[in-house]
Amino acid sequence: MKPLSEYAKKYLGIPYNEGITKLSEQGFDCFGLIFYSIKDAMEESKDPRLEFLNDPKGLGFSSWAWWFRVLEEVDEKDRKPGDILFIKDAYLGESENVCGENSGAHVAIFQKDINRVIHCIERLGVISSKLDLLRFSKRKIYRFKEVIEV
Repeated sequence: MKPLSEYAKKYLGIPYNEGITKLSEQGFDCFGLIFYSIKDAMEESKDPRLEFLNDPKGLGFSSWAWWFRVLEEVDEKDRKPGDILFIKDAYLGESENVCGENSGAHVAIFQKDINRVIHCIERLGVISSKLDLLRFSKRKIYRFKEVIEV
């Protein structure tokens, strides 16, 4: 399977719209970018977990249960292209909160150059930027779990 960053590239230039996780003309937020990148990867690989995206029992995209069904935490030293960076209190530059004033969390996808990420930020939309331009208080890295056939 291709790294998630390859799926995310097609969304470069989509506008940011706070709280919108569904793709529309108005754009989406940082979680919407991650969701659509994962969805594209799952559709291409015919991943059986795709059914959880629209699960009527509440295990869909907006549920943390869904995210942890498809993601696994990885060590900082083991990060690779396509891994997902979850960061708390994210700022771009000196003082601009990347996801609006009401958000404390941000997500981004590591690119082939591991020092760059693709993410969706307020006022700029989906962009590629250097990781060192982001300031944050805490971060964790997750990887999209591939389905292992037995």
